[in-house]
Amino acid sequence: MTQHSPEYKDPDEALARITLAERTQIISTFWAAPSDAKFTPEIVAIVLDSTLKSLATLRSRGLGPKFLSSGGGKRLFYLKSAVCDWINTRMVSASNCAEARELELELQDAA
Repeated sequence: MTQHSPEYKDPDEALARITLAERTQIISTFWAAPSDAKFTPEIVAIVLDSTLKSLATLRSRGLGPKFLSSGGGKRLFYLKSAVCDWINTRMVSASNCAEARELELELQDAA
């Protein structure tokens, strides 16, 4: 899944139509990949159970996973290691539930 399907004007609509089996395969492929593997925003959005819009907002605010840009910014990639690092920095425990709620609201606002 590297290109947006032409029948969808909204790339997130194409992501929403992916079957559970397809999502499972994409997520399995991500986790099985080496840490230096590159992934498109579409794949990362699926792995994070997010949308492309939310991921773009986080990226523009400097809050999302670190990314690579090529082709004059036309192509973006995420290293698996950067996505994993970002996920790990967002892990919370019961002792900081207020922080977890704040992060949840931040992600909702980004959508």
